[in-house]
Amino acid sequence: MTCFRPSLTAALRILSRSHLLPLFVAATLSGGGACRNPGSVVTQHNDMMRTGAYMRERTLTPDAVSTRGMRIAYWRPVDGTIQAQPLYVPRVRIGWRKHDVVYVATLNNTVYAYDAAEERDSGTTRGLLWSSHLPPVPYPQLSLAWGIGGTPTIDRENHTMYVVYGIQNGLFPPNGVGDGTFDAAWHLAALDIRTGSVLRDVTISGSVPSSVAPGHAVFAARRQWQRAALLLTTDPKNATGSSVWVAFASRWREETHNWHGWVMRYDAATFAPRGVFCTTPDRRADNEGGGVWEGGGGPAADADGNAYFLTGNGPAGPNSFGNSIVKLTPYRHATGAYGFHVAAFSAALDDPSHAAEWANNDIDLGSGGVTVIPGSSRVVGGGKTGVFYLMDFSSGLAKIQEFIAFTNTYDPPSRYPGWIGGPHLHGSPTYWEVSVDSGFLYDWGEQDSLRRFTYDRHAGLVKTARPSVGEIRALQLMMPGGMISLSANGTNDGVLWATLPESGIPGRFLAIDATTMRTLWETAVPSLGHFIPPTVVDGRVFVVTSSGQFRVYKLARRRVQHPPPPGPLTTPWYRIPPGDPAPRVQALLRRLGSGTKQIEPRGEQRVLFTAAGTGVLIYTARPTPTGGPKLEWVLNRAEDYLIDDIGLQPNMGFEGRGDTIATFRGGTTWVARDSSSVVTAVAASVDAPDSGAAPWLLLIARAGRDEGLFSHVTHIQRLGTTGGVPKQPAAGARPGAELRVPYSAIYVFYEAGQ
Repeated sequence: MTCFRPSLTAALRILSRSHLLPLFVAATLSGGGACRNPGSVVTQHNDMMRTGAYMRERTLTPDAVSTRGMRIAYWRPVDGTIQAQPLYVPRVRIGWRKHDVVYVATLNNTVYAYDAAEERDSGTTRGLLWSSHLPPVPYPQLSLAWGIGGTPTIDRENHTMYVVYGIQNGLFPPNGVGDGTFDAAWHLAALDIRTGSVLRDVTISGSVPSSVAPGHAVFAARRQWQRAALLLTTDPKNATGSSVWVAFASRWREETHNWHGWVMRYDAATFAPRGVFCTTPDRRADNEGGGVWEGGGGPAADADGNAYFLTGNGPAGPNSFGNSIVKLTPYRHATGAYGFHVAAFSAALDDPSHAAEWANNDIDLGSGGVTVIPGSSRVVGGGKTGVFYLMDFSSGLAKIQEFIAFTNTYDPPSRYPGWIGGPHLHGSPTYWEVSVDSGFLYDWGEQDSLRRFTYDRHAGLVKTARPSVGEIRALQLMMPGGMISLSANGTNDGVLWATLPESGIPGRFLAIDATTMRTLWETAVPSLGHFIPPTVVDGRVFVVTSSGQFRVYKLARRRVQHPPPPGPLTTPWYRIPPGDPAPRVQALLRRLGSGTKQIEPRGEQRVLFTAAGTGVLIYTARPTPTGGPKLEWVLNRAEDYLIDDIGLQPNMGFEGRGDTIATFRGGTTWVARDSSSVVTAVAASVDAPDSGAAPWLLLIARAGRDEGLFSHVTHIQRLGTTGGVPKQPAAGARPGAELRVPYSAIYVFYEAGQ
């Protein structure tokens, strides 16, 4: 049978102003067409408009979910944390047969292809069709991975997945301060979805001229983080051509270095550059560079191939686009050069009454994303303020509406204490077309309820009075609120699927009637992944965790008793992340060879957690023991602090990584944020395997009385040191002079037990 597939661009143009476009998008972008193939999810939030809607679901109806509930059909392991939404393509020919394939990417630069229909031997790798291991971070002691964070995108017609992965070379300073002695690179790769083989690979680079500051703004990979989902668009002037868009924000500890937000466009077939955009090319100071991360969402696109996105904190002006909604229209100059026409709306400049908050309180419009409303010239989105902006993009970018969709962040004036307040929005709103007259917009901010607003298609406006409110409030103290996907059978049987991570306890996974806003079913999910909406397709719901697995839910075979919702938060501010830290420690110790035994804890001990240490070792110039005029540097004390590099504080960005969790006081005592403490004494010391590095240590630890992070610690190892040894002789110093030598290390904390 031959399937007729019209030009996507031509069809979208014809339908772009009709009420048929959403259904066409559901049938075409989600894998439809005349052949009635099973549906697919080939990009984050389902389509290039980021509606989050799967419109061909006939199994997971509200009645079925409420009556029967859901069950875990199976779960599969992967090699690390998942920050990308799973993608799904049916009937992929792999080997001699066709498979329904789910694709999952991890921060360890690995892409997995699993047979989604294989449900036997849950918890094993049964059903693994292939895995592609892109070049990894070469230093095993670093858990601050530069891996695959942004959701890839798939060109189903050409059997190609586009993915961005990072490589880090050299030692990254554990606290993220400065650039240290490391470098990094970001790569755009094309993989064959049938085999996992790499078809193309290019290093991402770029620069743009500055209008006021000297020189150019240059893309510095070591200062960037690729978190936003990739976008694949069709060239409006060439129906056979397409483009891949890649967006960047800052790596963690963004206040410590000069950086910018970037959007790169590449020819999908050749990876030739097709335009570079920098959000703040005139800025040369540290911090606030207008990053594009969108809470795990991605740039959205309209039928003509224009891209839309939100930016984070940064200056706003004629050539700076911080805290803005941006529209990029690609063009090609007569000289052959590619570029963008830029239209932007600055939320900060539009709100002068709160100028101080925008400047000083990390308001970050770019925490959220945007959704293009199908069949219209409207784009809608919002960020940490909880304010929705409805923009018209028919000519440039003009604000049509602005309204407080979630709890008013300016009341009280001190918006939130650090990162734990609300009602921050993350990712894109979800949109469902319910009739030719109207559609529903859904979003779920931190410390607020799920809310639904009605979009009037004839007026082109959102009805702001009395939005529908869900039954459950997001009371957790952590990002990101509710991450939502929608399944429906056209305009019927809408179900919202939402994940709510919690702090210290399992998160919640919910099914909600999209019409009545009634909760149909819910369950607890340990280590629920952040910023990742569920993937819903053909009776399956894919949910990811931060503990190296993804789960697949289906309708239960019979009615089950719904479990009660999780109880209130009773655990401390930290958690011990899942997974076994021992392999990381063993990889470090192997570098010592025979010296390993000297710093191994005695008795039955097990690794509790690891953390990155940074600071200075302070030496004093003293006479040598043999007397005489010569001096030597003698270690006097240390000024250290521990940095969370594994996710002990999940309420923070990047799963807690990058923030201080403890300080070293009095030369012997670690004191944690929760006031727990541990007093240390050196039990053994060995020379570091790297020259110029401080010794590796075994410390005996005595915990204080307070329950908390350190309450069960018995031993501590200092491994993986860099720096810390004086490079200059003491001979030229005066007796008693001090020398401060920066250093970093990995600290390993043990508790009693097997």
